[in-house]
Amino acid sequence: DQRTQDLWFDMTDVRHGQVRVHSILSNSYKQAVRVALSFDFPFYGHFLRQITIATGGFIFTGDVIHRMLTTTQYIAPLMANFDPSYSKDSTVQYLDNGEVFVVQWERVRLPGKESAGGFTFQAALYKTGRISFSYRDIPLTLDVIGSPEHPVKAGLSDAFMVMSSTSQSPGQDLLFIHITAQFDISKMNLLNGNTAISKNLSFFDKRFWLDDMVFLDHIEIVKADVLYVRSTSNSYLPKLAHIYFGGLK
Repeated sequence: DQRTQDLWFDMTDVRHGQVRVHSILSNSYKQAVRVALSFDFPFYGHFLRQITIATGGFIFTGDVIHRMLTTTQYIAPLMANFDPSYSKDSTVQYLDNGEVFVVQWERVRLPGKESAGGFTFQAALYKTGRISFSYRDIPLTLDVIGSPEHPVKAGLSDAFMVMSSTSQSPGQDLLFIHITAQFDISKMNLLNGNTAISKNLSFFDKRFWLDDMVFLDHIEIVKADVLYVRSTSNSYLPKLAHIYFGGLK
């Protein structure tokens, strides 16, 4: 629909801002690069000024790179085992115009499923704290893109970290990571080209962090008043799709 079309950022349109095609990410596999934001982005009650873009279809939001990157702190339009280095047509690019930061994974392919074609999708982080996921080319459904080498997820997650020392490791800091809350849309039919999902959850607004945050490993949204799903087609043809995350109205 028109709203979905409007929320897709044409990266060739100079009115959106200068686009950078990241040469390392566009020619690498299982690689991540830290990028500075031009604005403070509110996320789960705190502000981000740097994020890490990964080739695997997600943005890491933590400060410390660790082996649980895909488990703890992420903004993932479609986290999967993508390999941009497979094709010269595959790119990872981004823009930042001071109001919104957009990452686009363009024509990225899956190892062993290259013949299915490339995936093209975006994540947009707005200065207001709004997040939008948009999908243009999704040649395979979520249930068939899984890989033992990489998790398949779509959604948001945050965590907090505690540094500590023990008698068994005097003078050595140990890192403990605890997942606080997670919204996972992987089980939804997000890859339907004509599906739009909208939701509003209070933990995106810092003012409601202490009162309304629920510390759970997983959150399932089932109330009709906070989740809206509309499907006009059962086709999986590559078309625009959009998922919107926003604060309280």
